[in-house]
Amino acid sequence: MIGKCLYAYEKVYGNENLTYENVKAIRDLFSKSGALGYAEQEMNRYFELAIEGLKSMKFIPEEKETILFGLIWYLKLRKF
Repeated sequence: MIGKCLYAYEKVYGNENLTYENVKAIRDLFSKSGALGYAEQEMNRYFELAIEGLKSMKFIPEEKETILFGLIWYLKLRKF
């Protein structure tokens, strides 16, 4: 499995003429290898840290805090 993954990665890395099939192969690689799940888990962990940090910042005006919360939730909920 690792050899196949490395070959697929080396075939498309730095290639400016990628096809849809190349992109799909890399997406599948990230999904099957667990890299996508791990990245999503880490992303969500950092979003939670950002939310908790923002809640503790009492010096930020409410309207700006609302905008920042909205940005965090937008990033958290969007799908790539």
